[in-house]
Amino acid sequence: MNLANITIVVCTYNRAELLWDCLHSLTQQTVPDSVFQLVVVDNNSSDDTFKVASSFSGKIKNLSIIQERKQGLSYARNAGVAATKTTWISFLDDDAKAAPDWVESILTTIDKDDFDCFGGVYLPWHRFGPKPKWFRSSWETNKAIQPHYGILPASVYPSGGNFSCKVELIKAYGGFSPIFGMNGHRVAYGEETHLFRRMRQDNLRIGFNPDVVIHHCVLPYKYSLTWRVAARFASLRDYFCIIEESFSSLRLAKVLCKSLLRSCKSLFCNFPRTIWGKDYFWQNYLLDAVFPLVDAAAIWEAARKLKKNKVRPKVI
Repeated sequence: MNLANITIVVCTYNRAELLWDCLHSLTQQTVPDSVFQLVVVDNNSSDDTFKVASSFSGKIKNLSIIQERKQGLSYARNAGVAATKTTWISFLDDDAKAAPDWVESILTTIDKDDFDCFGGVYLPWHRFGPKPKWFRSSWETNKAIQPHYGILPASVYPSGGNFSCKVELIKAYGGFSPIFGMNGHRVAYGEETHLFRRMRQDNLRIGFNPDVVIHHCVLPYKYSLTWRVAARFASLRDYFCIIEESFSSLRLAKVLCKSLLRSCKSLFCNFPRTIWGKDYFWQNYLLDAVFPLVDAAAIWEAARKLKKNKVRPKVI
């Protein structure tokens, strides 16, 4: 095992209670804490984040806590990269628990293969109570993207909350772009996808190991219809800002027409399911009808941003 070449980075913002669960999971690993470095990046938190992180200084051997005053997940990730002295870096979300063999599985993957970067599985963790009956478990996991170990398909990327990468590569590509990613309370995604896409354009090996598992907390507000819509809009908007360079007017018109047709079809075809369907609820009916329109709105917003040159993939 490559026991001295991994740093775990946890970027956190105002999630003191969940951060405790996250860091505690790293004290329960199947390998000793001497085999990894841990860097907690406090991204301008106003709660007890620093106090909680500091409480683990006697429980986790190689723990460092740093402050990043520039608000935004990309800034926090870049601060973690800058503080890393090892060959490999692993990112873990602050609202997630690492499985007991998480670190061991990462180290095994590093030794087993020659990936430049690789991701793992995140599973839903319903910490605050059972999920509503209408809530689809598939919304909060990436388990289905690839069931086996190996290189990911060209159109699939690792999750930002559970991936490992060679540090020198992240630095070579300029780190994470602050144009993308969460920023305080602003919902945004894609800072890791933007990086992965540039790596893939240079034919680097981006892998996946389903044995590298974390349990990601489903916060109560994510059980709402408004969150499902907002999250879908933001993720698709940012995804298309990354993978596209422009959208023609004709293409946008086709997107709108197809979305309207899919929405109308859903309203008509799925209505009987709300009455007689066993596991189909009115919330699912509404979302299935609205999602095509949300997709169209996300693409139109991405097109607007690209046209104004507010975002554009930068290939280094």
